[in-house]
Parts: sequence; C-alpha cells; structure tokens
Amino acid sequence: MKKNNLPIRFAKTLYKLAADEKEAEKYFQQLNELALLAVDKRLMDGLTTLSFTNITKIQEVLKSLFGKNLAPALLNMMILLVANRQAKLLTSIARIYQKTYFEAEGIKDVMICSSRELSGIEREEITKKLNSKNKAYLTFKMDKDLIGGAQIYENGRLTDSSLRSQLEHLRRELLGEHLV
Repeated sequence: MKKNNLPIRFAKTLYKLAADEKEAEKYFQQLNELALLAVDKRLMDGLTTLSFTNITKIQEVLKSLFGKNLAPALLNMMILLVANRQAKLLTSIARIYQKTYFEAEGIKDVMICSSRELSGIEREEITKKLNSKNKAYLTFKMDKDLIGGAQIYENGRLTDSSLRSQLEHLRRELLGEHLV
C-alpha cells in the first residue's frame, strides 16, 4: 500500500465508522482538534520518540492529552500513527475526512476573508443568513491585503466582492476592456 493512500483510507474508514455510529460531527470536531495538535512540532517530536514496542506508553500519553472523551477509533488511529511514526499524516486525514463528511451531509465549506476582524454580531448574522439556505461550515479570516469588502470561498470557488476587485472591474469598464 502506498503511503499517500493512507490518509484517504484512514479518512474514508473513519467516516464510515462515524456515520454508522451516527457520530460523524463528533469525529469531525475531534479530528480537527487532533490536527491542530499535529501543528505543534515539539509535541509531534515527543510523540514520535515513543517506540512501537511501547504501545502502552503511547496510549497513556494520548489519553492524558485528550482525555476519555476521544472516540476510541480516533485513539486507536493515533496509536497506530504514532507507533509507526506517521503522525504527520494527521492533517491530511482530517482534511480528507472533512471533505468526505461535508459531501455526505450536504454541508458547504465557506471561508469569508474580510479586510478587518468581524464582530461577533456580524459573524452571527452571516452564519444565520448562510445556514438559512443550506448547512454551512464557516471559517472567518482577516486578510490585511484587502482594502475593503470581502472574498467568499464556497467549496473552493471564489466570489470576490472586495474593493480591489470592484475597482479593477470599474477600471476595465472605463478602458473598454472586456472581462475574461
């Protein structure tokens, strides 16, 4: 089995198991938490120093980090990844699981990039508006390169209502250039 197939196989298997248990959202949330920890280089280095022969120690460390709330299948996956020095695959597994979960549940993946930090009320209004049409998983990001307005990425497609794009559109219109 190729290494690059491992994240796909893990993610698809985890989703099937989670769906059967009717816990797909819980697995999604916990995988995201695990993936955040995978970014911590010191933690990952520490976990990868544990040897395959010391599975009990790996299990103890993981249980102390994540507590008893971590789904048993996710704990077992982490043990396998750490024991085989493949913990770096965790972010790929989480990303593929998310895609699989969103497709199966009809959830839109929406990222909103704005020129400034949005207030809690603004985020709530946007969330309500988008979730009234369909289920959506929203991520908010501030982009200092934007002068004003926002860029919305929905399932990877960009809707650009930033001030910069509006000015560019106006410039092309004034110069008689056709938009491609």
